[in-house]
Amino acid sequence: MRDQFSAPEINVNTFPYRRKWTRDELDGVYARFEKIRDVLTDAVGPTGQVVFIDPAVVAILALHAALAGTDVHDDQAFIESRIRPDATGMFANTREWRVKGEFGPEDPPTPQEVIEAKAEKVRREMREQVDPEVLAALSAKIAEEFLADTRANHARGKRIVQEGK
Repeated sequence: MRDQFSAPEINVNTFPYRRKWTRDELDGVYARFEKIRDVLTDAVGPTGQVVFIDPAVVAILALHAALAGTDVHDDQAFIESRIRPDATGMFANTREWRVKGEFGPEDPPTPQEVIEAKAEKVRREMREQVDPEVLAALSAKIAEEFLADTRANHARGKRIVQEGK
């Protein structure tokens, strides 16, 4: 009997949608893919149990959903997640889901929230302390480096940088 999944047969050369969209369109698909993958990670069932779905299957489903036009709308969500602290070293980056608004100030923020808060603080300090011409030159240099990295990633066929890799 043939495998039910066709993924092993799909590669860069046989991908059915190869070269069907522009890079801008694909960037939108990949942005939605990442959000969908995050909301499918450590999904919980109706009684609160974690429903384990292999990360590779989550990625396949998230890409399919993104290609089909699915998106995550935080303003319409009834639940939200935070990354659980991993005291044992066995469950890194698992998510805890709760009804929206149930996380309190005592709950640790997600690593992304910490990074975004630090980035905002640095951005504010730079705008207040750095000469506008120097800030413009720095912004141009960062944009140039980002563009070079993006082009190199696209040339290698790499579009998404996963955390921890």
